[in-house]
Amino acid sequence: MKAATPFLAIASLSLCCASVFAAAVAPVPVVDKTPPVITITYPANNAQVTDGSAPIIGKATDAGGVAGVTILFQGVTYPASGTTNWNFSTDSQGIAFSPGTNTFRAWATDRAGNNSLAIKRTFFYAVPSTLTVATVDDGSGTGGTVSGVTDQETLLINKSYRATARPSRGWIFADWSDGNGTLLGTNPVLNFIMQDSELLVARFVTNLFVPLKGSYRGLYGVDNLAGRTNSAPLTNSVVGAGKSGFVAVTTTTTGAFSGRFLWRGSSFPISGAFQDYQDGTAAADVAIPRGTNAAATISLHLVIATNPKLGGFGGTVTLSNKVFNIFGQKAKYVAAHPRLGRYNLAVGPLGDGGDSSVPQGFGFGSAIVGAGGAVTLTLSMPDSAEPLTFSSGMNADGTFAFYIPRNNGGGLLIGWLQFTNLTTLDVRGSNVTWNRPATASSLYPGGFTFQPLPIFGVRYPGTSAGGQLGWTSGVIHFTGDTIGGGFGNQLSYKRISNTLKVTDDNSAQLKVTFDPATGTFSGTFLSPSQTYPGAQAFQGIIIPKSSYAPIPYGVGYFINASESGRVILGPF
Repeated sequence: MKAATPFLAIASLSLCCASVFAAAVAPVPVVDKTPPVITITYPANNAQVTDGSAPIIGKATDAGGVAGVTILFQGVTYPASGTTNWNFSTDSQGIAFSPGTNTFRAWATDRAGNNSLAIKRTFFYAVPSTLTVATVDDGSGTGGTVSGVTDQETLLINKSYRATARPSRGWIFADWSDGNGTLLGTNPVLNFIMQDSELLVARFVTNLFVPLKGSYRGLYGVDNLAGRTNSAPLTNSVVGAGKSGFVAVTTTTTGAFSGRFLWRGSSFPISGAFQDYQDGTAAADVAIPRGTNAAATISLHLVIATNPKLGGFGGTVTLSNKVFNIFGQKAKYVAAHPRLGRYNLAVGPLGDGGDSSVPQGFGFGSAIVGAGGAVTLTLSMPDSAEPLTFSSGMNADGTFAFYIPRNNGGGLLIGWLQFTNLTTLDVRGSNVTWNRPATASSLYPGGFTFQPLPIFGVRYPGTSAGGQLGWTSGVIHFTGDTIGGGFGNQLSYKRISNTLKVTDDNSAQLKVTFDPATGTFSGTFLSPSQTYPGAQAFQGIIIPKSSYAPIPYGVGYFINASESGRVILGPF
């Protein structure tokens, strides 16, 4: 009996351990973290629907069961009907699709509270409406047509369309407007969103730009006295670097234009379109960025003259809140231009013969009128040995506007040439200004301003007329403080060879050459006063015979280290 006791104790211990082990390996509850899956079966993405009450239909699945589906529409959430198979009707919520593009978002929630990813569905609710297209002109009904859409065409509200206005010959498109008179645009091509019972109005006007087509040239800050009457000369305070310059535009038959604006030696491109019609004038405004300088504003005007060939060109230039007037004309380009040829120009006389602070020599140059009326101006001025050039077109009234910046834009040579039919002169200057700023140079360091600067010229026939001087014995005379007041030498001119030769005592070692093709002369001499040792160069031009000057003569200048002097060549 005693032997049974250990057995019972072991059995009792086994039962106890089994109970503890069983408690240790009991199953742990499973947590559902898997979100449901949702799809939309109707409508297809980017589909077009015509039923404003059509339901949104879809499916949702989840292993633990779907609790519900939520819809986001127009910023508000709504519950869908159903779970595994669900749908959403706007009618049930008292809302409606918007004509055009609509977007929904939908997501499912399972019984464990997990949300699926939201899916988006976009579709177009097609609501038709009638488009009215009208054209407006002077009442004739011939101003133009509209393509791309047609009058009384059925279009879909809130859908994009394109209409193109096409003016008839002699007309130009002005603008688009709607039924309320609101301006929609000025581009002939109009991209618009269709509205309920939309009205588009295309306005056409008589094309005033057909006679205005062409090139226009003018100056700002410099009045054209040659082309105007009762105009007082401008003061030195107006014409100057930074407040005067050149403007040129070329227009098309539609009023579009392009061109250039010259200011302080820099050229700025300009472009735009004339669109306003008031009292026979077309206008346009252009803003011009100028780097670190404040933007310039140009207001341009084209005047429809009685004679279309004489179209006027004007306006204003605003620089740093100061306004300067533009004066100009329409350029005249014809194949056989009546003023075709070369014109030799004299500039001066300059100074008063005793003021060493300003140049005393004559400036000179040429204006060459080419085929079509293009003009190339070349001037040599008695403060530099380098010639200055400017090219543009002659205006229809015979004027030529020129602007030549000097001293890195700090100075200028600006004004008008008038090609005339006078018996005395072929060219004369108008309101010409020569401005040189103060510099550190030894040559006229204080600067100067000549205004008005005299310029005149005569047509030069070139070598075709044989000898150009018209005399055989002459004299060349030099005047200047730096050469002891002045001196002269006698010359002979050989017509056959077109050469000049010194015929008297040549203590100044004068050398002179003559180019009969251009009428220019040049050479060197030694100063009789020996103030400036070494040969000094001079240059000038021949002004041909005219009623203003019955015999040909020449003018020019020489320059030394500190000032210039005057050169005159003529018959003896």
